[in-house]
Amino acid sequence: MTSASATPVLSTKRRVPWPRRLPQRFLFCLACGSQDVCARGLCRSCYDAAYHDDSYFAGAKANVLARDGHGCRVCGEATNVVHHRRPGCDQEKWLITLCPACHATVERLQRLDRYLPPLLLALWREQHPDAGEQLALELAASWEATTGNLQAARRAESQR
Repeated sequence: MTSASATPVLSTKRRVPWPRRLPQRFLFCLACGSQDVCARGLCRSCYDAAYHDDSYFAGAKANVLARDGHGCRVCGEATNVVHHRRPGCDQEKWLITLCPACHATVERLQRLDRYLPPLLLALWREQHPDAGEQLALELAASWEATTGNLQAARRAESQR
């Protein structure tokens, strides 16, 4: 057994659909090329991924990844994680590609207490409609701008 089959490889290749009855035994995985073939011409990790895709995304995961360019729609990082915007809904318009960090933020952040990019904020609000939000007030961009404004205000008062 090789350890290369344990690490997921991001590729732009189309995932191999479930092969039907195979007349021959394969020497390598049809999806990733690993020599550890488990079933249906796929290694264990590719078989599990294909089963998960078929079970949880009704086969639409590959289309969503291709639509989004195999990249997170929020930060652009290469990924293969697809998020259900509506749980249980497998239509492509309700699926979006997110990196693991953005997906964890949407799923696990219980209270909004930090800045989130606009798309991630919209996804978080969809996921947590009744959760509280505590946002910081915007402060001046720099200390110099603040002190400059104070000095200008003092000059204006002294001229009155």
